[in-house]
Amino acid sequence: MNVLRTLQPSNVILIAAMPFIIYLFVSTNNYKRSIFAIVGIGENAGTLFAGFLCLLVIFTTGFWLAYSLLKGTELSKANKLGQNSAFIIYFALQVLIATNTIDLSVFVDSVIANSVDPYTSDLIQKAVRPRQLTPEAQNSVLGIFSKAAFIYLIA
Repeated sequence: MNVLRTLQPSNVILIAAMPFIIYLFVSTNNYKRSIFAIVGIGENAGTLFAGFLCLLVIFTTGFWLAYSLLKGTELSKANKLGQNSAFIIYFALQVLIATNTIDLSVFVDSVIANSVDPYTSDLIQKAVRPRQLTPEAQNSVLGIFSKAAFIYLIA
């Protein structure tokens, strides 16, 4: 009950109305399109999210492995097991990226396309929504990404 006292009255009203709001968005097609637009779920959303998670896991396991190896303290059996499993995950994902089994091109293209100014950059196709790279820009970005992934795999 103490939690309710800390909430503002407007938030309590929104929390009370939340089941009805969720029901409206789920049950009506017009509202479904609206919630997709509000939340930002667009084309290739699943692929973009999977690419983001894959790169996040690679960078965090790589950082954790480097940190644990450089720390140099005596490792317990659980820490060694965790380090070995992180190494297996890290190496497996790197091999999948190096062999192009996991396609991160959609994620990389989206990051680059949304990072540059669409009005002044020659990398973006004009008047195309959502933003897309030109074919020449896609080839150069993917070439740079594949070289960087290979260097990251070796290092």
